[in-house]
Amino acid sequence: MCRVARATTLSPKLFNAWLGLGNANQLTSNWDDAHRAYTFARNLSPDDPRIYNNLGAVFFQRKQFNQAEAAYLRALKLSPDYVRVHHNLGDLYTAKGDTVKAIAAYRNFIRTWQGDARFATLAQTKIQNLKKAP
Repeated sequence: MCRVARATTLSPKLFNAWLGLGNANQLTSNWDDAHRAYTFARNLSPDDPRIYNNLGAVFFQRKQFNQAEAAYLRALKLSPDYVRVHHNLGDLYTAKGDTVKAIAAYRNFIRTWQGDARFATLAQTKIQNLKKAP
């Protein structure tokens, strides 16, 4: 049992343990366990936008696009400056075939991103590819 999983057993009300367990499961593509862990974390801290972004990612991987969109939008409602969610929405709208919304989401990401420039370049490349698509 990994330390994070053990922490959730020893202290079931420890938000960061559940968040970490969800992240660990997400990294190994264990979507069901990631969903369960994030749900526990959400119950402990329902106003933390990271939970909704992460739940959105889990729903996206499960191709539950409506639930993913709702989770991402909830994350943005809780934290309008949560830049990473814009990129995730771009990927979601691309998968749904909504080019207009995808481009808008990627542009929002580029406009507000202050991290590694490679991520802004990646989003710009995604926009160019969407514009070229039939």
